Amino acid sequence: SKHRRTTSTRSEAEEEKDSMSEAQDDEENDSGSEGQDDDEEVLRVLGIHLGTTNSCVCIGAYGVVDNRCLREIIPNDQGNRVTPSWMGFTDSKRLVGEAAKNQAAVNSERTVFDIKRLIGRKFEDKEVQEVRKLVPYQIVN
Repeated sequence: SKHRRTTSTRSEAEEEKDSMSEAQDDEENDSGSEGQDDDEEVLRVLGIHLGTTNSCVCIGAYGVVDNRCLREIIPNDQGNRVTPSWMGFTDSKRLVGEAAKNQAAVNSERTVFDIKRLIGRKFEDKEVQEVRKLVPYQIVN
């Protein structure tokens, strides 16, 4: 089957540019945890940005005493700070991100993308039924 993408009000290029810009802004504003007082109470959090086009993971620390917020986007296994929101499945492997996206043309029925818009929806929802018509992979109840 032909590989088709769902349409949205923003182009994939615009969304990817925004994701990259957010990651770069975070990197520029990241002061790391160096110099933090060992006696200071620190709240730590893990944030996951699941985007329609790209995703990323961030760790953050908030100093209770001096109100400093430190954060760092964790690079993926290829060193990139954002990862395409794609998953692919072969007979022997689960592929994520670039690896999944790169093999989509030869494995379209087993490569999942644009799934964010379906999270939390019932199978019968109009949006789910519309997406089912546009993607090469199966969406089942």
